[in-house]
Amino acid sequence: MLDSLERIKMQPKEVWLVKLADRVANLQTPPGHWSKEKCRAYAQEGELILEALGSASPMLARKLAARISVWKEL
Repeated sequence: MLDSLERIKMQPKEVWLVKLADRVANLQTPPGHWSKEKCRAYAQEGELILEALGSASPMLARKLAARISVWKEL
């Protein structure tokens, strides 16, 4: 993921927005077969995305942070 984020950071901000929005969408209701550990790991990966790309959109950053908080409580 870190390598992917480094490559994304070299792209226009619109690409950053797509990645942020994608993770917001993916952090809706988790698949029923995912363990709590997998959900928390996915949320932690979301934190990496937020830290690396969140400056591209404060609105998407807020949405992603909110979804991460929910998932960390699962």
